[in-house]
Amino acid sequence: ELLEKMQRLGLQPDVQSFTAAIGACAAEGRWEEALQLLRRAEMETTPDNICWAAALGALERCGRWQEALQLLMRIEETGDPDVVCFSTAMNACARQSRWKEALDLLDLMPIFHHKPNAYCYNTAASACARAGR
Repeated sequence: ELLEKMQRLGLQPDVQSFTAAIGACAAEGRWEEALQLLRRAEMETTPDNICWAAALGALERCGRWQEALQLLMRIEETGDPDVVCFSTAMNACARQSRWKEALDLLDLMPIFHHKPNAYCYNTAASACARAGR
C-alpha cells in the first residue's frame, strides 16, 4: 500500500523501499505478497542481496522451503547470492527437517566463492538433528 502511495505522489520506489515492504510482509507471514513485491522490484529496480534475503526470510518464516530453494536458484541465475541468502535458504530447509537439501546448499556455497560460516554449519547440523540424522 505504501509503495502505491509513493507512486501516486510521483516518487519511484527504489530497492530499499521494496526491501522494507518485503520485510514487513515477512514479519506478518505474508510470503505470497512478499514474492509479488519481489517480482515487482525485479521489474522496476535491481534487487540486491539484502532484498533477496528479505524475500527468502519470508519463505523461511512460513516454512516454504521448496519456494526458498527455487528463489535461491533464481538468484543464482541473475546474480551472486551471498552467505546470508544461502544461510536463509538453509534455515528454511532446516525448519522443515530437510537435512539433505540443507547439506546440498552447504556444498554449493564454495562454488559461488563463499566460505560457509559457523551459522551455516550450525543450521546444517540443526537440519540433521531435526530429521534424526
